Amino acid sequence: MRLLTLTTRYYLVLFLLILAVWSLVLYAVLRQQVYQNIDEILFNRKQQISVLLNQPQRSLPTGDPYTDFKLRPLPPGHVFQPDQYADTLVFEPVDQEYDEYRQLRTQVRVSGNPYELTIVKPRLESTEMINTVSITLPTLFLVLGVGLALTARRLNRILWQPFYRMLHQLGKFRVDQTTSFQTEPTSIDEFSQLQQGLTDLTERNRKLFMQQKQFIENASHEMQTPLAVIQSHIEVLLQQAELDYRQAEPLESILTQTERLGRLNQALLLLSKIENNQFRERTPVPLKPLVEGMLPYFEEQIEQQALRVELTIPADTTLHTHPVLAEILLTNLLKNAFVHNLSNGFVRVDVKGQTLTVENTGDAPDVPTDQLFERFRKASRQKQTLGLGLAIVKTIADVNGWAVTYQFANGIHRLTVTYA
Repeated sequence: MRLLTLTTRYYLVLFLLILAVWSLVLYAVLRQQVYQNIDEILFNRKQQISVLLNQPQRSLPTGDPYTDFKLRPLPPGHVFQPDQYADTLVFEPVDQEYDEYRQLRTQVRVSGNPYELTIVKPRLESTEMINTVSITLPTLFLVLGVGLALTARRLNRILWQPFYRMLHQLGKFRVDQTTSFQTEPTSIDEFSQLQQGLTDLTERNRKLFMQQKQFIENASHEMQTPLAVIQSHIEVLLQQAELDYRQAEPLESILTQTERLGRLNQALLLLSKIENNQFRERTPVPLKPLVEGMLPYFEEQIEQQALRVELTIPADTTLHTHPVLAEILLTNLLKNAFVHNLSNGFVRVDVKGQTLTVENTGDAPDVPTDQLFERFRKASRQKQTLGLGLAIVKTIADVNGWAVTYQFANGIHRLTVTYA
């Protein structure tokens, strides 16, 4: 979720909670104020009626429907009770319905005799006023709050544009590009400082990457040259006729290790290039002809071990990656399957949907299966392997956003690459 959306949502939820509490408080305060006003009017009316009834020659109305009070005689010696205010319903003959009234029940003396005085006053107008105010004001505040939220969102979107532009530029930035990290100037001090920090950071990383890349390439080249010289001199010595077995054996060992060191140097350089994403081009690479074209390189092993090769690859299957990476991936998968195999075994390549599976017979691995994709981890003790093949496969899969897994069951190794 974007920062602007999350901030707006939090503000809106907080505003609605405050509005709900404020509306309840507003309703309670209005209701208390209105009831207090009505009760005060009833009390004043009580005083007026008491004065009126104690005037000489005044008749006592006890049940006149056109008056707002009623009198009911009380027995002599009745003990007066405090005034009682309450809500009540009074039947209106005109409307043929009950309406809400506010009632005061009290006791008064008229000519020295006790009477119960009941005064009523309609509270419909006050109730309507409370409801109107309690609904109108929160609605107005709600509209105001939503308007402020939308305005703040729009304003924040404008103010945060430099930040989003930096995110966009940062997403496109690559350490192997030749140009520096570019940003647009802004008048906001905080964003300007952030831009400067990002520019300095990316520039340092870009320079470090270029220095590391140049060092690796130079080191690989400088190592490859003396290795080639050593190898050529040893081959010349091995071709001399006067060389006996005791002299030839250590020379052959040196030649083998020199060749291994050369392959190791090339493999590590290749890993470095893949990890640095120097193979950025992505094109559809046909899978079936690529696999079929590699099989002749393993013809000797197929014949020596009497291996059976099974290919189940649809003709339209493609890998969307750099052509070099596709070739390296399949070469290492097939080489791993042929090298770690048994006599009269098989190698099976199967493609279903977006999954490439390479299976082969073989002995159980000597290391835990979760460590096979680490560098210099070997599934067997064969000396001719470097322990980098599956590490290269894993690196290619990671660069392309694929998943690669390994399983061993019932004497069968299974490597699965899930690609998109």
